[in-house]
Amino acid sequence: MQSNYKRLGDYIQEVNIRNKELNDYPLLGVSVQKKFIPSIANTVGTDFSKYKIVAKNQFTYIADTSRRGDKIGLAMLEQYDFGLVSQAYTVFETNAKELLPEYLMMWFKRSEFDRYARYKSHGSVREIFDWDEMCEVMLPIPSIEKQQQLVDEYNTIQNRITLNNQLISKLEETAQAIYKQWFVDFEFPDENGKPYKSNDGKMVWCEELEKEIPDGWEVGTLGQLCQMIDGDRGANYPKNEDFFDDEYCLFLNASNVTKSGFDFSKCVFIKKEKDQLLRKGKLQTNDIVLTSRGTVGNLAFYTDVIPYMNIRINSGMLIIRPRLEASYLFSMLNSFEFSKAIENYISGSAVPQLPIKDLSVIQILIPNDIVINHFSNISLTLYKKIDVIKKQSQKLEELKELLLGKMTRVY
Repeated sequence: MQSNYKRLGDYIQEVNIRNKELNDYPLLGVSVQKKFIPSIANTVGTDFSKYKIVAKNQFTYIADTSRRGDKIGLAMLEQYDFGLVSQAYTVFETNAKELLPEYLMMWFKRSEFDRYARYKSHGSVREIFDWDEMCEVMLPIPSIEKQQQLVDEYNTIQNRITLNNQLISKLEETAQAIYKQWFVDFEFPDENGKPYKSNDGKMVWCEELEKEIPDGWEVGTLGQLCQMIDGDRGANYPKNEDFFDDEYCLFLNASNVTKSGFDFSKCVFIKKEKDQLLRKGKLQTNDIVLTSRGTVGNLAFYTDVIPYMNIRINSGMLIIRPRLEASYLFSMLNSFEFSKAIENYISGSAVPQLPIKDLSVIQILIPNDIVINHFSNISLTLYKKIDVIKKQSQKLEELKELLLGKMTRVY
């Protein structure tokens, strides 16, 4: 143990203030993502006078580490002045003149702390990381000035990530707004640059969709407009021992395809030899990935900006390989209308799934080439910009981890 490491118990104290005055503070839970979250507990008939009050910059943690994987539920209150937490939780605060709460929270965010807390948890029925164990945590505590410097560095990175996430949300909203305006409201620019439908653009009745569509547009099935490829489920499907932290081919799992597209924060890879044994499921540029088993309906678009050259999907996903402009098809699949449509095709009682045979018969609107090409030029630029920002945020997340690692070398 380095000489600058100090016992945490000498810098923190437990807080046990009950809500006896029945203040209307927000009821909060604690997640393993180290955040406070709105409680979803049924509070009908609950005596709120027994709940604990947590104040801004105070900490709350759940001593019971059972059933939480390899993480511990712990958070520092930032978004409210006061909140209420379960009486089963432990609330504590730091001596802010010697240990900044933001600096301590940085230490708690380290994966090494989670491993330490799980290792130190004990109990036969439930594993507990109790208050005494928390107090025995050893960590480097430099001068307040040095602590503040590290906190400022960390916050600078985090603020940039937050800004990036806001930009991504705006770009995604813009892409979907344009899609809705053009292909739901049919107000795409006509040959004079004016909104089509509101400027007397000719509409015709479509029996398949049971609504009017612009003259000259067609309808086809999703199976006609793309090739659908599932992951290889044969004998060569990778096992745990085939996965590495860094290798030739990224092997997508459920956490890599989210409601916000690709997330490469936690990746596993397979060697080139294993990749060559797999018969299908290899991504090509402009492919669309759809989660089809377990968590159904998440989508990601594989543009040429994505930082990985070799990617395969696992058996819970589908590759949708477009036969027309990819960014139009992705926007359509990502629309509210399509998400409602696929709800009718989800099957399976224990594990929800979306079979290819059902997906392939969904009716899809096919605009004329001029409109599709015009929309593609706009939307593809937006999607590539999103990927560039996500790539930047991934680098910033890595920088955050390096900064957290730097804490062990602080004097």
